Amino acid sequence: MHHAKGPRGCDPRPSQNLPALDDRVGASCKTKSPEIQRASGGTEQLVRYDAACRALAEARSVDEVKDIRDQAVAMAAYAKQAKNKDLEADAVEIRMRATRRLDQLSQAQKETVGLNQGGRPTKTGFSDNPVLPTLAMQGIDKNLAHQARLLGALSDEKFETVITDARDKVARAVGTRLAVTPEQIERYRLPTVPAKDTDNRAFSGDTCQTEALPPDVLTDILRTAIEQRTDRRAFERVLRQERAARRNLLRQIPISFARQAP
Repeated sequence: MHHAKGPRGCDPRPSQNLPALDDRVGASCKTKSPEIQRASGGTEQLVRYDAACRALAEARSVDEVKDIRDQAVAMAAYAKQAKNKDLEADAVEIRMRATRRLDQLSQAQKETVGLNQGGRPTKTGFSDNPVLPTLAMQGIDKNLAHQARLLGALSDEKFETVITDARDKVARAVGTRLAVTPEQIERYRLPTVPAKDTDNRAFSGDTCQTEALPPDVLTDILRTAIEQRTDRRAFERVLRQERAARRNLLRQIPISFARQAP
């Protein structure tokens, strides 16, 4: 039988004994350009994007998918440190697809052998009554399980929109570095020392520790930087939502506890 390749270079064929993985996983894989492959050459020990897509589509067990996801998390951390946004976006996408795949495998188990319902297993004395694996036994904590259920509940179209938004968010992310300025060194008479020969950071002259600034001055610098980059409307909206949620919770608890609340 001939298996058609996905339009971007990945084989979307499903693994045996498992429900077919949604075609969009295979179809969404793309062959990386030579330039991007060269840029990500330092991560050869990790799963490359196209290989990860194929491995994910062919994964037969939770352990396989969990391993792919863990490697994607490590890849994203490396890419962020290396300031390689293409690689970071790829890693974020792989992580999200693997997370959704975990929910698909969980649903497959539910429809076949069933899920572990918790509690002490029944002692039957028969070997044909195996103990079903729990999420914890498979290395999946409650937070990851929750993420998997949320992504698994999305339609294919909605999930692809979420993927696109996540990639765009990585591309738009811009960090701001704050450093002690020469003016601050002079104004607060901060101590300086020559730079070490092994220090490869991009600056010239002597160095000064940020901790040398008075605590209140350092606090003001950080507060000002944060406030200048904060969407005040969004911030106020979140505060209103928190206050409304708090009032709602207070209405649902006994009066004696409500009086003790700050």
